[in-house]
Amino acid sequence: MINPGERLIIAANATAFAARYPGVSIAGDYSNRLSNTGEWITLVDRDGNVIDSFRYNDVAPWPESADGDGPSLVRSDPSLDPSLSTSWRASSGPGGNPGSDDGTPFTGDPLADNDRDGVVAIIEYAQGLSDNIPSAGEHLITSTIEVSGTTYPSVSYREDPSAINTSLAVEVSPDLKNGSWNSGAPTLIFVNTTTDPDGIPRHTYRLSTPLDSTSSQFFRLKINY
Repeated sequence: MINPGERLIIAANATAFAARYPGVSIAGDYSNRLSNTGEWITLVDRDGNVIDSFRYNDVAPWPESADGDGPSLVRSDPSLDPSLSTSWRASSGPGGNPGSDDGTPFTGDPLADNDRDGVVAIIEYAQGLSDNIPSAGEHLITSTIEVSGTTYPSVSYREDPSAINTSLAVEVSPDLKNGSWNSGAPTLIFVNTTTDPDGIPRHTYRLSTPLDSTSSQFFRLKINY
């Protein structure tokens, strides 16, 4: 039984796990293996009532670096919907941090703007930036990208995997009106994730329609915290 706020670890190979993570308690062995391509996970209470039931995935917009590249898949916040990709992040380091949190919690006023660059502290935190150093031009970068000879509008943004209290998503709208904002497919197509010089991942998306047949579009970065 898992008490509120507790963590429980089961391992496919307890001996190998103990060698890699010495001192971390293991509740038991898991005789099977979770699929690398995603599968359903259901958590029930002692009476059989479903607490959570969701399917994880390994393709964008899910964190692709957690698909065999070293980091583990980490739920950003238990209060977020686990069926959504934005509720998950890649661990801040290879192999994750079993039994404890590997991230950095936010402290201070989320709406502060100490560097007066027009970007509040919670967004700076989510992107691995400092609210004491102006960085207005680094949050959402628009450009174009060529795919098979066709040019598409593109947008990129940073997201710090150690920022455990936030999740980010880019959205697009043709007119800035409420209800017109879209994120993900089919409007936005994930391109890749690269790494900025300071080690923070940068995600790039493009529109599904070519530049020469696209009317005015507006991008924004949505933050959940």
